[in-house]
Amino acid sequence: MAKQKITKTHLIIAYLAKTGGAPRRDTMQYVAAFEGKPFIETSNSSYWCGPGNIQEKGFVYVSSKKGVTPYYSATDVGLQKLKDDGMMWLVELPMQS
Repeated sequence: MAKQKITKTHLIIAYLAKTGGAPRRDTMQYVAAFEGKPFIETSNSSYWCGPGNIQEKGFVYVSSKKGVTPYYSATDVGLQKLKDDGMMWLVELPMQS
């Protein structure tokens, strides 16, 4: 079997699973740091809105709001995707600073 590539979707789900919920900005800052790229506030918005986004696919949901900021959490479907793709180990990684 070919080795599965780590995708932004994997990283988003794993970060939300390990934190228990976070805003989009914090999540994408983690993804950028993991990938060794600079964080750009407006990049990768298609993961969160538009056709086929991670909410429509059922991988994440808005679990709460703090003020006007939505906090997202991983769903059981998202966690199952990590398991199916062999990426649950991402949840166990220590947080990068």
